[in-house]
Amino acid sequence: MTLPSSNNIFIGENFADVLNGLSFIYENRAAFLLRVGWLDGEGEYQNTALWKNADRIDFGPGAPDESYGEMGWRVGTCQIQHRWRRIGDAVAAEVTVSEPITVSLECSRSWKSFVTHYTMADAGFEGAGRRSGFMDEPAVSWTMRYDQTPESKSCHSFTTDVGLLAKRKLTRDASPGREGAAVFTLTPETPLCYVAGFGELPELASASTLIDQAAAAYEATRCRASGEWGDFIEPMMNVMNHTKAYNFETGHVCHTITRSWCREDGHNLFVWDSLFNAVMAAVEDPLGAQETVRCLFLQQEATGLVPSYSGPGWGNSWDRSQPPVGGMCVTKMHERWPDEAFLAEIYPKLLLWHDWWFAPRSDNGLPHRDGNQNGLLEWGTERDGEMQQARWESGLDDSPMYDLAIRNRETRTMELDDVGLSALWAVDSTYLAGLAEILGKTDDATRLRQEAEEMKPRLETLWNESLGTYCNRYWNDTSRVDHTMGEIIPPACLSTPDGMSGLRREVFHDVEMTQKRDETIDATIDFYAGIKTDDKRNPTYGVRWTGLLIPEEAGPKTFTIHHLNGARLWLDDVLLIDAWSPDTGEGVDRAMSCSEPIELAAGKPYALRVEYGQFSWHQRIQVGWHGPTPPAVNRVSDVISPTCFYPMMLQSPTPAQGERMLETLRERFWGEYVCPSIDRTHPSSYSEHYWRGKIWAPMNYLLYQGLRHYAEGDERKMFVKKGVDLFMRNWANHGWCNENFWTHGEGGSMPHYTWGAMLCLIGLEAACEGDTDANVQIKNLPVAGEIKDLT
Repeated sequence: MTLPSSNNIFIGENFADVLNGLSFIYENRAAFLLRVGWLDGEGEYQNTALWKNADRIDFGPGAPDESYGEMGWRVGTCQIQHRWRRIGDAVAAEVTVSEPITVSLECSRSWKSFVTHYTMADAGFEGAGRRSGFMDEPAVSWTMRYDQTPESKSCHSFTTDVGLLAKRKLTRDASPGREGAAVFTLTPETPLCYVAGFGELPELASASTLIDQAAAAYEATRCRASGEWGDFIEPMMNVMNHTKAYNFETGHVCHTITRSWCREDGHNLFVWDSLFNAVMAAVEDPLGAQETVRCLFLQQEATGLVPSYSGPGWGNSWDRSQPPVGGMCVTKMHERWPDEAFLAEIYPKLLLWHDWWFAPRSDNGLPHRDGNQNGLLEWGTERDGEMQQARWESGLDDSPMYDLAIRNRETRTMELDDVGLSALWAVDSTYLAGLAEILGKTDDATRLRQEAEEMKPRLETLWNESLGTYCNRYWNDTSRVDHTMGEIIPPACLSTPDGMSGLRREVFHDVEMTQKRDETIDATIDFYAGIKTDDKRNPTYGVRWTGLLIPEEAGPKTFTIHHLNGARLWLDDVLLIDAWSPDTGEGVDRAMSCSEPIELAAGKPYALRVEYGQFSWHQRIQVGWHGPTPPAVNRVSDVISPTCFYPMMLQSPTPAQGERMLETLRERFWGEYVCPSIDRTHPSSYSEHYWRGKIWAPMNYLLYQGLRHYAEGDERKMFVKKGVDLFMRNWANHGWCNENFWTHGEGGSMPHYTWGAMLCLIGLEAACEGDTDANVQIKNLPVAGEIKDLT
């Protein structure tokens, strides 16, 4: 699994913005970019970001060592296909089309750390490049040749010139330039072949034959599935093998999570996203998987924290990490391709990260993520006053589990003991113990297994029999944002002017409330979502409730609003609460707003008006009241998600508890497709906004790890099948590997985001364990370093 060259030369789709071409990187000293541009149906020139500028992307096969690859994209009804084969330090490539279309073959500038110049040559271009700021270094030479006569060609200094050239509006020939392009009109009968690279180039006339040979060689060795589910492994590997990007700051190539989020065309890394990437990649690409983990831990802080994100243009999120799944992921990589040298390299970093969660800070001595020091963990952030950063650490950016959580400024954590985090940390202990034993570190293994055992009784304090699962728990009576709220104003006290129970609710497309969308009657104001949209950062909108408030008892009442955006309340046209602002900082984004006590008469109707302005992506408003003393607060969070089932991975629940959890799972989460990111009966699930109801592959994957210990075979098999079906329908219909999925089966959010393919990974692991109800065969599967066929 090494590059077919002794030099540190990378050739592949390693420039993040370009899937329709190849980059050539010579020993981190020079880089050249070659891409295929085209005129779209509107006559506009396109040459980047297929996910935005093509009508569809078709991820073809791609060898994990980048010795062969195939990428297709659709422009209207025309299918463009780009295939290549690496030979030494060069490539032979071919561009084919399904109908006539204008394309360009471009030589382009690449990363800002490199300087390139191109000169026109007979049937091609010559390139010279070096590192920026190193003008005394010898230039690296690069060559490209094509097999057709172009309609026009030019060297130039501006990318816009390529579009003019393709549109026949630029006829001059110039040389040299920072970029160069040749324009062709291709037909199905006239494919375009080219060769490019360093040193000796392959025979141009043999390009198609050489590529066909490479395709056949990869096909004979790649991992594939067959049977009733179809080849659910192929899309996972096609996506992973086309997702590597170069980091010009470190000189590393590794798997990025989505090209759409890459900045400055370097790879972007997120902790659990990238670790899951490595597990998927390891099926065919163990060295690439290791490099992805290695790149992630290059950014580790001295304290042990692994930043939740890193990469050029991103910087590092030094204040927070992400779910601790490192031990699990590296173990699963090792089970595919054992490599003790890699374990010895990465294990100390995994252990340092594992210990960071409970380790004391240097400035105040408090544990990083056990603020109340009860042995259970909470999500947090080292930044002052930033609740959203703590949400982001959980990886569940807008989960309603955290709507009412308060962040303690001293401990820098939520005041909410978290089931999922605590269980994942203990699971990490067990996996790291196994790695420690492989490396002969018996003291570490003993300590880690003891940690996992000690977590189990702490998790039991979070068991909730009435809900049939474990629940997050607030530290104390003041740890909830709404601890001063009292009760939500009951329906019995609300009426429309025409005598209906409840309030009239109007939803508007704008916060100015001039463009009405719809209206209905709400029994009370306990509102989670207005406009259902696939945009994870919802557009602004407004909501207005009007009607009559008729108290049943006389006495003073304090009106309260819990709101995640702007809110205001009038009683008899007197503004009692005004918290209306587009500023979504701590004061507005997570607010409890209260009026002064108001003396109310029993049975008297008061005109009530409440308005809500949606300025940010969180959605929530509740309107309540209380007398002189607010009622007692429930410390148990009744908002449950699949994370509440993570103790199953630790085998912490008793058999009886396990059966109760399965009942809860069936009643609250089951459906045609599984599993939603929040209880289907919870009001927030209506919107299916990001982590408020959509289905996420990583959650399913972690949930499956627990179901293996408790669910009967048929139930596990159905769970796996629903996930594979969900992924494959979107892959077949759209060519999508989605970030998440709507519960009705369509892909959601980012259409090309690697971890969506984890639904296929669940299928692969299930097939290995016999958890399928289908006739599934797998060939060329690595198991403990050996290639096997499963039938």
